[in-house]
Order: sequence, then structure tokens, then C-alpha cells
Amino acid sequence: MARQRKTLKELRIERGWSREKVAASVHVSLTTIASLETGKHEPRMGLACELAELFGVGLDDVAWPVQQRGKREE
Repeated sequence: MARQRKTLKELRIERGWSREKVAASVHVSLTTIASLETGKHEPRMGLACELAELFGVGLDDVAWPVQQRGKREE
């Protein structure tokens, strides 16, 4: 049975943390966290690892909601 992956926003809200707290914990801007949560951007590997560690989950347990704007299926 597949594990239920959670989004960054779901992990943050479960813990009662603000975007500001998460941003400060991994030394990025509030805008960066907002962009990751909305799917506007995908994190680089280093940041993804830091976020997974912060939330105590593995990289494969986090669902990154990346938008597919402008991408065609091939």
C-alpha cells in the first residue's frame, strides 16, 4: 500500500507553524516558502533536504505541488 504524501503546507499547518517560522528555520525568504506551497516553484535538492529534516520526514514523503503551466505532454 502506498504511503500518503503530504504537501509542505499540510506539514506546516499540522505543526501549527507559520510560513515565517519555516522560512527562518531554513534561512530562506517568506516568498520562497509561499512559492513552494503554491507550486509556483520546486525546491532545489539542498532546500528540499532541509525542509524534510525540519519536518522529520523523508524526501519521498513530501509532495511538491509543482504547476504544469505551459508544459505539453509528449
